[in-house]
Order: sequence, then C-alpha cells, then structure tokens
Amino acid sequence: MCVLSPELIELVAFFLRSDLAVFAHALPPSCLTAPLVAFTCLAERLPSANVAWPNIELKGPLAPDAVAALKAVQPLGPEITVILATLDATLLQVPYASCITRVVLSDPAPVPVAASAAVRDALLACPRLSAMVLLLQSFSVSYTWLDVLLEAVAHPQLAVLSFHCAPDVQAFLSPAFAHRLVAWLQTTHARELSLRSVRFRLEDDPALQAALRRALQARPDLRVNFVDVDIFEAYELHGQHLPQAFRSARWLSSLVSTIKARPAECMARALLRAATEPGRSHGHAVETVAAPELPTFMVTSHGELPPTTPVPGLLPTLPHLCLVHLHWASAPVLRHLVDVLPHCRGLTHMTLTGDALNPPLVQQLLAAVRQSPRLEWLGLVAHACSSADIVALAPTLRGCMDRLRYLNLSGRRWTPRDKESVLDALRPHPRFVEGPLDDAAPRRDGACDVVIAVAKPWWFSDLFASS
Repeated sequence: MCVLSPELIELVAFFLRSDLAVFAHALPPSCLTAPLVAFTCLAERLPSANVAWPNIELKGPLAPDAVAALKAVQPLGPEITVILATLDATLLQVPYASCITRVVLSDPAPVPVAASAAVRDALLACPRLSAMVLLLQSFSVSYTWLDVLLEAVAHPQLAVLSFHCAPDVQAFLSPAFAHRLVAWLQTTHARELSLRSVRFRLEDDPALQAALRRALQARPDLRVNFVDVDIFEAYELHGQHLPQAFRSARWLSSLVSTIKARPAECMARALLRAATEPGRSHGHAVETVAAPELPTFMVTSHGELPPTTPVPGLLPTLPHLCLVHLHWASAPVLRHLVDVLPHCRGLTHMTLTGDALNPPLVQQLLAAVRQSPRLEWLGLVAHACSSADIVALAPTLRGCMDRLRYLNLSGRRWTPRDKESVLDALRPHPRFVEGPLDDAAPRRDGACDVVIAVAKPWWFSDLFASS
C-alpha cells in the first residue's frame, strides 16, 4: 500500500524532469498515479514522436489513444513541440494544448485569410507557447495570410520568434507587423529574434523604421540573428553613415550575438557580394574579419576577389574605399598597410586593434596617416603601447590632429592615470577636445575629439545605432 499521497507523488514527479523515468520505475505499482501510468506507456502510444522527456516533438495528426496519453500526462508538465506542414488549426486545438511550448510552421502553403486567422487564434490559445518558428521555402503572390498569422506575436508568453525564408523567396511584410514587433521587443519576455530574407519596406515610414531600430537597440540582452533584412537600410557605425549591406548569408556573423573569428583572407575572398548596382556610382559591402571580440568592417565597391588576394595590397585598388576596420591583424599585415595607406585616396575612417600595434609600428602608421589625404577618423585600440610610449609619440599625434576629427587611443589595460598623462600631452593642440566614448554623440565643428577608455570602448549594440 502506498503511504504517499497522489498529490505529493505528482509534485515530486513534476520537478524531476529528466529523471522522471527512473522515479516512475522505482515506485511500486500501487503508487503510480494515472499521469505516471500514462507516462510509462508514452513511447508505446507515440511511436512516430520524438520523446526525450520533458520534451516531446509531434508531427501531423495523432491517433486517439496518443491524444489520450498526452492529455493524461499534462499534470507532469511536458513541453510539446508541434511541427506543422500545413496551416491546420485543428492540430493545435487539442486536449494537450496547455503543454504546447513551441510551434514550427515548416513551409506552409498559402491559405485563405480565415484559415490563417484560425491558426493564429489557436496559437494565442496555447497558454505556455514560448517559441514560434516559421520556415518559408516557396514564393507567395500575396502575404496577407502571413501578416494575419504573425499577429500571434502578441502572445503574452512568446520569448523566441524565428522567421526564415529561402534567399530566393523573400517575404514582404506589412507595417502592421513592424508595429507588433516593436511592441513585442518592449516586453520583458522577448529573448531571441531571428530573421532571414525578410522585407519590412519602411522607406515611406521613417518614424516606424526608427522606432524598430530603437526597440532593438534598447535590448542588449536580446539574442539577434539577422540575414538579408532591410530594417538596417542605413545606420551609423563609428560616425560613418553606411548603406544596407546584409544581402546574403555571407554577412551572417555581422549581426549574431557570438562573433566568430575569421582570417583576413576570408574577407578578401568574400568582399562585395553586393557589387556595384547599375546606375550607381559605387556600392558598398560589409564583412566580418578575424574579430574575436569586435566586428570588423571594410566598405568598398568591387566584386568577387581571387582567393589569394592579400588584404593590404588590395586597398589601393579600391577607389571608393572609405572605411576599414582590421582587428587583431598580424604585424606583417600592418607593416604592409603602412606602405599602402598613403595610396588609399578615399579612406576617411580607419580602426586598428591588437597586440601587433607596438610603439615602432604605431609610429610608422602615424607617419603614413599624415600622408593619407582624407582620413579624419582614426582608432588605435587595444594596442601594445604603454601611456609613456604614446606620450613619446605626442608630437607626431599632434601633427595628425591637424586634420583628424576623431582619435581613439584606448589601451587594453590603461588606468585613469595613464589616460590623463596622454591627454595632458595632447592638450596643447588648438583643436584638442576630450571626446565622449559614445560614437554617436555630436561632435564640435573644427575640433578633434580624443577618446581614451579605461574599459572596453565599444560593444555589439553599437551596430544598432539609429541613423
């Protein structure tokens, strides 16, 4: 005879999760409650399902005995994923709907608006729904049905929203969805947003576009994965106005939360998938390069490059090159950069980081900077120079400040005292201003903002700075 109450047994079972099978097997038959009996038979009742308790993955309609088994185990708190290949609301209007936590809509065919609304209502009726994944592989003449379906983003528990289209499909969404997305981003339960090949078409509504960017920027904790999304048709990066450049999966790591390191040669092979468009003077592209901590960017106007193209040797051949960020580049690459920098006639913005930036190399770079005719934004960050090394270079730095609008000299382990000693060495220059760490802050005309951070000077959320 069982001495434990059924309520206590089920309470313990609810919190065991992955150890539930061991617990149920150890109980004498007289202590097995109806939900636990159903649990022990679950694999038999669901032969086509993927069961890894508490996770259960379902595809398609179920037999009546399988539905009954899922209904019976509800008190144990299963987490059910439903994969739908068709927009059929009846597959969500089930007795176990209270345990559906994730729904995957796998390339559903377009349906009448009424059918799409029925699925939307069924999604909103799942009280524990926390993730919605939509995968589209087929083109649709109209996306009205999709806009109606995506109204489910208003679910009060939805934490993860993933909407991926094939590159040759590109879904076009209405401003109404953008409004709903802004509202969702402002909730406390939103945790992850992943979009691929999605078009919002907000060119005629700059206020809504700005609101969407602000909502993203306000959530540094949000995991973001964007590929080929037109929300960022233009944005500010380190004071430079850049056009839309996320046009293929090649730019994926530019906006994922974990930046993966890539060798510089990868950039040379990948530069400018988005080549010059007909009727335009030049185009731009952005690529991530060898950035274990920070994204790296090069903006240019050329098409595909041979795999063996060395990056520094490439720079003078790019007439429209205006911005170069090379993080953790090797000493040979930087020495080559010293040689070619005076020939980069259009370069206006350059940021370099890494231990290879030692005092002799920094001195050579500064001499080359003085010969670069248009450079006005220079960052030498996380370098290997001490504050005394930089103070010794102060005369050369003051010469560069004749033309620069911005100079970042942030060291990796500098103290406030290091910062003040360098600032004191540069203050005699008439254009000297101690600049704010915020790159988007307004600049004073005719001044050179000198920025020195004693902590990490730049972070991923700067990608979302409003233009």
